[in-house]
Amino acid sequence: MSPAATTAPSCPDATSATASMASDDPPFPDATKGGYHVLRIDGYSRTFNESSGVPSFQSGPFRAGGRTWRIGYYPNGTYDNHDFIAVYLLLADAVAEPVKIAFEFSILGPYQEPLEELPSRGWLEYTFSAPGSSYYGYEEFVTRKTLLEVQDLRDYDCLAVKVELRVVEDTILLPPSDMGNHLAGLLSSKEHTDVEFRVGDETFAAHRLLLEARSPMFTAKLLGRNNKEHKTTTVVQIDDMEPRVFKAMLSFIYTDTWPKMEGEEESAISQRLFVAADQYGLQRLKLMCESRLCNLIDSYSMEDILYLAEKHQSAALKEACFDYIGSTATLLPIREEFLQVRENQKLRFDRLVSLCSTITKDQISNVFENDWSSNNIEAIDITLDIE
Repeated sequence: MSPAATTAPSCPDATSATASMASDDPPFPDATKGGYHVLRIDGYSRTFNESSGVPSFQSGPFRAGGRTWRIGYYPNGTYDNHDFIAVYLLLADAVAEPVKIAFEFSILGPYQEPLEELPSRGWLEYTFSAPGSSYYGYEEFVTRKTLLEVQDLRDYDCLAVKVELRVVEDTILLPPSDMGNHLAGLLSSKEHTDVEFRVGDETFAAHRLLLEARSPMFTAKLLGRNNKEHKTTTVVQIDDMEPRVFKAMLSFIYTDTWPKMEGEEESAISQRLFVAADQYGLQRLKLMCESRLCNLIDSYSMEDILYLAEKHQSAALKEACFDYIGSTATLLPIREEFLQVRENQKLRFDRLVSLCSTITKDQISNVFENDWSSNNIEAIDITLDIE
């Protein structure tokens, strides 16, 4: 749907069914460079009824980018596009010279939260010149049917239209990089691949040059395996990794983003991916795994994560594990569980204590041997002696 820059019907001010709100905290260091405004519409479904007498309205005036603006909202569309709502950004004050603005419209939920069902349409750019007749936006922003199908909007009969804008100062508005998407497509298409990895009972095709550029470990694995003269595909056997972990690592290598994985598998795969990232010299991926694992520590995974932290020299994971042990919310259940472990599984308890050579048994005992009665529970600050 193309944005419209043609004449739109005039908009009266907001009716009693609407309320306009402007943020006092625009996400720009300099308010003369940009800002945002939110128009909240209570009872929005009633505005779809043409007999309601609310064919369109404007937000209150707001300042952003050194100018005064309004949002124009057309619940029944403009011209013949009555199945859509239309939205426009309108210049409300006089300007000495035309001003180029980049702006983005989005639909928010009842609490001004983004809605997955209604992603942003992207940024528009337009040069505004005269108040009243200078406006730009979408004739077909979103269908009325789509809005009525979003449950949060339907339950509260409320939505918000947000516009975010910034002044464009003789620069080209660049879209975000999509290189990762293109390389992901190259990986999935298997076009021009020249190396195969056999991992368990699965085979993964990839591109040798890209792998060698990203990982010194792949350079070592592929060294001396140049089959260009025979025009055959290099085959490499991987015996120390699960297929799902290797697949996740390949995804990161091509896209430089966190790979997709199922929620219930995230902890286990992240632990194995952390090991693979360290092994293959993928430092960014290793740090991403550390960040994820710090938020996935629980009484079931703590011991394994602490072991990984020591083996792969991750001070952040060590500290996160002992912060978890010492927190008020988890102290008692973990304490009782590990008191049982110490009593009934001495070898396991000793292994836990010895996981980190730089953490003494006295520091562990500080967690488990104090008197933690129900009237004497507080968080423990554990100082890690990390070399």
